[in-house]
Amino acid sequence: FHAQFLMPDRAEKEQRLMERIGKRSTPAQRDRLIVVGTQVLEQSLDIDFDYMITELCPMDLLLQRIGRLH
Repeated sequence: FHAQFLMPDRAEKEQRLMERIGKRSTPAQRDRLIVVGTQVLEQSLDIDFDYMITELCPMDLLLQRIGRLH
């Protein structure tokens, strides 16, 4: 998931992703789902993850990412 998608494509992908991992998603909806993304995920979508693997980054970005854990 990244910011280089055309806007109609990005909107569709965001909608599908929000259904699976949005704030109102259930553990069953998130089960067996792997999401690979860029900083777009940490800054523009209101989502939850059960687990996260991240690269090294500045502390402020790490705190932002940690906030995405359910």
